[in-house]
Amino acid sequence: MLHIANMPSTTVARILTAVNLVACAVFGGYATLGVSAKNGLLDVLGSTSGYQATEKHFLGGPTPYKTTYTGIGVIDNHLVALDGFFVVLIDGPSSWDVAAAYWLLMAEVCVAWLFIRLEGYRGGHSRQGSIASWTGTFGVIMQHITVAVTAPVYFLIHLLTSPASSGSPTPEDLTVNPSDSTLLLHHTVLSFVVPTVLMSLPSPSVLPAGAHYMWLAMWQVFPITDTIYHYIAKLLLLKATKRVSRDTALGLGITHA
Repeated sequence: MLHIANMPSTTVARILTAVNLVACAVFGGYATLGVSAKNGLLDVLGSTSGYQATEKHFLGGPTPYKTTYTGIGVIDNHLVALDGFFVVLIDGPSSWDVAAAYWLLMAEVCVAWLFIRLEGYRGGHSRQGSIASWTGTFGVIMQHITVAVTAPVYFLIHLLTSPASSGSPTPEDLTVNPSDSTLLLHHTVLSFVVPTVLMSLPSPSVLPAGAHYMWLAMWQVFPITDTIYHYIAKLLLLKATKRVSRDTALGLGITHA
């Protein structure tokens, strides 16, 4: 029987980290979904904005309620169900502890998303198309079962499958394409920060109720919009880089002529 004491230090560290990540995922699931189920919040949300609700409305939210976003029933019902939880946080009884918990949650989600995106961009993932490079997919899952579960699970997969987390990664495994890292903060601001700020404005005193719910829906799909923004921005950046390189080469050719 192999004892931990006889294992290489890197193996022990990976085992301990994996155990901690599993524990974080379990605790995160209980602290969010488990507690919400026990205190009745999920039942209340299910009866007001859930799939089975006959007259959908948002508990504590401003009127008129907006429950149509795309005109596609399945998607709209899904967005309404997701929005219901955040309407309680944003538009419910105002107190410093609720506000602090809300903004702490937003900050944690943003940071977790940045780390997930950055790890997915590393050469060890992107070259091979490994599961850890599917950051958009993990983002969509995160919006459904909370960041408290998804982030630890993602980093556990990264730990167990990524060449970058092995004992001897190559420089190529760790490298992030500059076109990805340069754009990361920009499209995160557009996809995450802007909707977060706008959906958090007082409604209807500052932001009309319809716009309030629309920005809530935009925040729910930020992993998708983030992926789209990144693709478009990277395409434009690569085209601009090629154009500058071509113009520079032509200029040098004229200079030496």
